[in-house]
Amino acid sequence: MLKCRYNILGVSEVVLILALIAQGPTAQAFTASGTPNVGPVLLGVVDVAKKKKCSKCRKEYFQRYYKANSGKIKEYGKKWRADNAEWVKERGEKYRLANPEYAKEYHKKHRAEICEKRREYHKQYDEEHRDVKRQYHEEHRAERAEYHKRWRTNNREKIRAIGGRRRARKLGVSEQFTDSEVEFVRVFWGNRCAVCGRTKEEEGRELAIDHWHPLSKGNPLTMKNAVLLCMKHNCRKAAKEPSDVFDVKTVGRIERKIKKQVTGWEAKC
Repeated sequence: MLKCRYNILGVSEVVLILALIAQGPTAQAFTASGTPNVGPVLLGVVDVAKKKKCSKCRKEYFQRYYKANSGKIKEYGKKWRADNAEWVKERGEKYRLANPEYAKEYHKKHRAEICEKRREYHKQYDEEHRDVKRQYHEEHRAERAEYHKRWRTNNREKIRAIGGRRRARKLGVSEQFTDSEVEFVRVFWGNRCAVCGRTKEEEGRELAIDHWHPLSKGNPLTMKNAVLLCMKHNCRKAAKEPSDVFDVKTVGRIERKIKKQVTGWEAKC
């Protein structure tokens, strides 16, 4: 809040006053301590406060002004943020650290908009820096190959999930199986094959989370259709229905456990 001998003005009102006098001469944007320098606008504050002593009248005045000059104010604000980008970035970072739940909720609410902006940014960046990126790739070909090899080795589960989503898209099936769901399935089955009970250690690699009913027949990977299988039984089942591969007793046992899996996940959520 800014005080003067006539009235008290809020931050939003000061921003409007800044816009009112934006075309006039101003001093530096910040003081030596790094805070916004509002000294040059105090005369404007006083003038407005003299005319509008009543807070209700002053509020209505600023609302009318903003409505009539919203384009000019937004343009001024945009220019100010561009001129003081470091300060804006630092302040935003401090706010996000102090209010993590708000930031998380904001990203969740505006996820589609944020993703679209990122896609547009990367598309524009790629077009503007295509030659630079191509040169960098050529100069660091061996290093990049080694990096990607190391990443694939350490992220087999992510690669499998990406491949599964890609196959689902090609078949016109919406599949959104999250990392938390993957972890829950592994823990629920005790990191053992649902058919033979073979463990990760015996297998020598991570067991596969497979579609109990095949994706090729329009069955996405969900809690109602996820099961943990070793390489042998995963390859054996392939794109077939469980009843075409395993005996009735095994199918019944696994499907009863899948129902418990669904109940456990719903209770957790």
